[in-house]
Amino acid sequence: MLVPRFLWPDKPVINDIGGRFNLMATGNANSSLSPGYFADVYWAQGRTVDLIWMPLLGALLTFYSRFTVRMLAAGRHFCFPLVLLAMKMGLRVDGSIVADVIGGSAFWFVGFAAMKIAEPWVDMLVGTPPPRRAT
Repeated sequence: MLVPRFLWPDKPVINDIGGRFNLMATGNANSSLSPGYFADVYWAQGRTVDLIWMPLLGALLTFYSRFTVRMLAAGRHFCFPLVLLAMKMGLRVDGSIVADVIGGSAFWFVGFAAMKIAEPWVDMLVGTPPPRRAT
């Protein structure tokens, strides 16, 4: 939820799992250690939900990978922020599933819709030719 902390001081911290995990694993609360996507889902929901989430995560990362290859091959540099966000999700396997994948995907799809709306206008203003299609 997009409510600032000064309005909601007791707002839950959803990405503090690394600090809590490090405290439980080592007894040290001054550092952060993250178990990764797989262990994060297992810890939060159990083995059954882990077996459901991991194929979905694989399909999502495959979609992002193919999108990235298509955009780079076609020279569609306007979509490069989406490429970087997708790469961050794929490289950040030590993160939290909620903060990094679900939150990142929400930002990705909103950004994709905004770029689809804005891309023709930007191309018209800048005078760039329409993007070539990748094969």
